[in-house]
Amino acid sequence: MFTRLILEDSLKLHFCSELQSISRASSEIRDFLLLRGMRSIAFDVALICREAINNAVIHGNGIRPERAVHLELAIGPQQLTISVEDEGAGWEWRNWEFTLPDPSCESGRGLYIIHHYADYLSFNEKGNRLVIRKQLS
Repeated sequence: MFTRLILEDSLKLHFCSELQSISRASSEIRDFLLLRGMRSIAFDVALICREAINNAVIHGNGIRPERAVHLELAIGPQQLTISVEDEGAGWEWRNWEFTLPDPSCESGRGLYIIHHYADYLSFNEKGNRLVIRKQLS
């Protein structure tokens, strides 16, 4: 299952938590931005979204295809807003520090990358929804 709704200034994706969905969603986002002439931020936004989707599919939903990921990307006059939500239990984000993990670790860089490329990020109370903002200027 993979659905998309494309409007002039927004993109909504709803897909099951399978690894192949990560690349497909990332491609949809990149294409959406490029078709709107947003080449200068397309790499940053695609990378941010890939990391957020990766976290939702793998960590949030445990790669369980019966669980979905919901992504919304909205272009405003001065900023782009991205929301990624999974159907998992959430996590205790309040104690997390935006530092790189030990180089020998195989994971743990996603939120650091998002924090580095985004202008703002926040989680809902439960910890299963991430909102990211990127300035357009």
